[in-house]
Amino acid sequence: DDSGYLLTLGLGSVSRAAAVKYGSVLLPDITRPNIVEALLMASLPMAAAVLILLKLSSTSTST
Repeated sequence: DDSGYLLTLGLGSVSRAAAVKYGSVLLPDITRPNIVEALLMASLPMAAAVLILLKLSSTSTST
């Protein structure tokens, strides 16, 4: 069971590495860098987490 899992993990890792390395050759439009999209992908989850934490911290808990 463990050897099957390790084989699957290894093959998945190799195939994903090949897709990352050769993805720009197969699909050049998808792999073209876009700074606006990159900044949004990095900042939106952080902004959402901050808003959630602010909302949760503002609610008062009565004990």
